[in-house]
Amino acid sequence: MTWEEITATCEKHVHQGVEGVPSASTLDRIVHCPEAWSWMQKLPSSPSSTAAFNGTRQHYTMELGIREQPEGMPDDLWEMCEEAWRRLQPYLDMGYTPYSQEQYVALNFLTGSMDLLLVKNNSCDDFIILDYKFGRGFVPPTTLQGCGYGILLRHDMPHIKRLRFGIIQPQCSTTDLVELDFDELDALETKIKQVIAAPEGLKITSKGCHFCPANGVCGATKNLLDGLAA
Repeated sequence: MTWEEITATCEKHVHQGVEGVPSASTLDRIVHCPEAWSWMQKLPSSPSSTAAFNGTRQHYTMELGIREQPEGMPDDLWEMCEEAWRRLQPYLDMGYTPYSQEQYVALNFLTGSMDLLLVKNNSCDDFIILDYKFGRGFVPPTTLQGCGYGILLRHDMPHIKRLRFGIIQPQCSTTDLVELDFDELDALETKIKQVIAAPEGLKITSKGCHFCPANGVCGATKNLLDGLAA
């Protein structure tokens, strides 16, 4: 498949999610700032940047399992895919094999699409969730996005006994896998449902401001700034 064909496919495929239901990728915002969820439903989505669309095309290139540079693909974007393959290999050497790619799960309180799901050979209960991030900004594997994927996967596959999350980010340092604690996932699930049902009165912190579409205009930001100035 050529880069032009990959681009055309990505332009046609726009995942809309479920109206009124947050995605796993938004959890670091809405859990730390419940008001963010209300704003995210009111404000229009921001148009995709060139960097973001490049990431989408790189994700799709990985999903296709392409190991040789597609015709027309810029060298710098392909080099990141090559590095992603290099970082994926140790997991395969550990005896894990691909179970599914872009596995999408939708519940009535959370949705999410997992880039790559690995399963231990000869096992049906030991999984690794991997997320590709091709941007320059470092994202720690402790992000709540991974916990959100864990919640979704446990609902979809309740027989799972061990679940870990990792991020492959070619432009940043390599990080270890994070063991997902099932009790902590249950507690987070309860918090997500609270945010959706009745966010009023829940604690708000500045940890939710990054990438929030309401950053700088919402009441939560004003209250935090007023508190710092007091």
